[in-house]
Amino acid sequence: YDPSRNLTIQTPTGLKATLDLDLVRGETIATRYGQISASCWVLDSNRQPSGIAVSFQDGAEIWVFGFPQIGERVCPLRRVFRGHEDTINALQCSSDGRYLISSCQDRRMCIWPLVGWDAARDALLDPIARWGINAEIGADAVEIAEVAPEGPLYARGLRSGDRIVKLAWTEPDPNSGILKAASTEVPNEIWQRMSRANFLTNFAFWAQRGGRDAPRFGFKRVCQWEPILTVAVNADREWAAWTPLGFYDASINGDRLFGWQLNRGPDKRPDFMPANRFRASLERPDVIGKLLVVGNIAKAFEKVGVQIPGGPNGVLSSLIALQPTVEILAPAVVSSSLGNQVRLRAAVRMQRGQSLSATRAYVNGVVASNYRLIGPSKGTIDPADSDSRLYIAEWDASIPSDPRLKFQVFVETAEHNVGVGELILKQDLEKKESPRANIYVVTAGVSQYRDPSLNLNRSSVNAKRIAEALANNAIGASGSQVSVLTDAMVTPVAWRSAIETLAERLAGNVSPDDLVLVYLTGHGLIDPSTREYHFVTGRAWTRDLRAAKYEDCLSMTDLEALRKVACRKLVILDTCHSGAAQTQSPSHLKLAVRSLQSDQIFVMTASDGNQLAYEDAFTDPLKEALDGLADVNQDRYVSLQEAFQYVKENMRKQAKPQFPTLGPLDLVDFANFSIVRTTPPAKLTGMKANR
Repeated sequence: YDPSRNLTIQTPTGLKATLDLDLVRGETIATRYGQISASCWVLDSNRQPSGIAVSFQDGAEIWVFGFPQIGERVCPLRRVFRGHEDTINALQCSSDGRYLISSCQDRRMCIWPLVGWDAARDALLDPIARWGINAEIGADAVEIAEVAPEGPLYARGLRSGDRIVKLAWTEPDPNSGILKAASTEVPNEIWQRMSRANFLTNFAFWAQRGGRDAPRFGFKRVCQWEPILTVAVNADREWAAWTPLGFYDASINGDRLFGWQLNRGPDKRPDFMPANRFRASLERPDVIGKLLVVGNIAKAFEKVGVQIPGGPNGVLSSLIALQPTVEILAPAVVSSSLGNQVRLRAAVRMQRGQSLSATRAYVNGVVASNYRLIGPSKGTIDPADSDSRLYIAEWDASIPSDPRLKFQVFVETAEHNVGVGELILKQDLEKKESPRANIYVVTAGVSQYRDPSLNLNRSSVNAKRIAEALANNAIGASGSQVSVLTDAMVTPVAWRSAIETLAERLAGNVSPDDLVLVYLTGHGLIDPSTREYHFVTGRAWTRDLRAAKYEDCLSMTDLEALRKVACRKLVILDTCHSGAAQTQSPSHLKLAVRSLQSDQIFVMTASDGNQLAYEDAFTDPLKEALDGLADVNQDRYVSLQEAFQYVKENMRKQAKPQFPTLGPLDLVDFANFSIVRTTPPAKLTGMKANR
């Protein structure tokens, strides 16, 4: 391999050939992008090697070459894939020859479509491999017969029956080398130019739909293919898999790993919108599950019996356009000490015709109170944009004792479009009075059920163990309270009473550094009709649960009584013990956790939903952490992150490893509050069920 000249390969049949590395004006792919970083054979539709895929050290593209025809010694370039943002580490063709898979230093894996890549056996068929189209050359246009949904032109709106009537591009002048504009409206020239298109040239297309008298529409496109699926996984096993149209599937916190950037002009900061803002419209695990089976997103939607929302081009662009924008105006960006409470003010802009339906504000997960609109309830016309409505909203925000503060404002329109505003400030804790935090705990565990098929061995014992550890090491003084419910004591009435009593006690009488902690261990399941998560009490029968009767279950919606309590909240779930009552699915735990995290409640789970939560596997290291073994910095307090890190490391060392989770991901680093201190006092108070 000589980067300045060419690359020679020997095919599986023994044929020696060179790759067509010509790029533009004497420059080759190799001279521009350097050494090879990865390569693999590419299979044809008969599952036989018929080409090679290559990536280079200084580029993010994948170049797919076909083997030479009989009598030739040059491998022609057939297709270019572009979607990574760094050097590609590895390439592999699927065994059926349908997909190319790549991994990259950008920590993503991409799956690329190979449909039609080997169709180009002569120049007239080359647009099938390059552009994903098949067409006939008409008298006054290129008549499109077929457009591959995986291809680059489908994504720009071209469809079967359309007519390409004009093509424009830029090319270097053969004498001066200066780029000059060129175009043609001759069908044969359009087809020939598309057949030998440079893979880095941005072409402008003009097309018609509905006949030669129809109006023209235009678009631009480089001859490069996108992945049909991109996958990202982080060190904590949070993952996401998404398509170019934005439809995705993800783990509990996985849709915070990716998103889209919206540039608002040279004088404004761009907005990054994580995918979880569009969860209601874009998360489609049913569709993603069919994607690789059928080959493209259009067929995947057909497979589940629905049309693509928003049509072939999807809904992502309209969702972004309709998303409200939120700008936090107060507190000021520069502040050394914020005191115990501040006025949080935000400007909310939304399209005219939309209405404001819900607003929430938090500081490091502590809910702000006393929401009010400043000015007309229907907003005013935005002086900067007459098509927008402007609202000014205010809250009273209690400030927790954290060195870094994340102010968050969430707004939602009646059309379910969500906007988020964030502001990060630092505060000088030396100028702030030391917090006097208390902890309020409710634990519930069920081992014995009326239906013996549901029985567990250790859940009720574990609920007591965690309650005792929290009581013996309570962070607060006399104000702390630890309560425990087990077995027959765990009823919907007792549960609601415990939560409502606690909410009433804390209403208006709580510090932002106080902590409400709820621990549940036993069986959990999902109501398929409402997608609501339930904790199964000892009174439940399997036959009722399978018949979607949940009267004897605890509902996570009961925790809404704590929504307005302005302190930190942590829910610990150890509820994926078996599939006795319902076939377990990762989506069950995901729904439970997300419903809580939507109110900025911190949630720790015993597993990521992909494994069963074995009894004691989570509780043993959690209790050790609460007893002080997790106090890594030896400050006599165990923080949320210290406890989770201790649990995670010890669970991964077990004979049957489990992978706990903690979120919301974007808040954990800000609110690393203490759960226990390593010195005793506080007292355990048992609770009896209200009958």
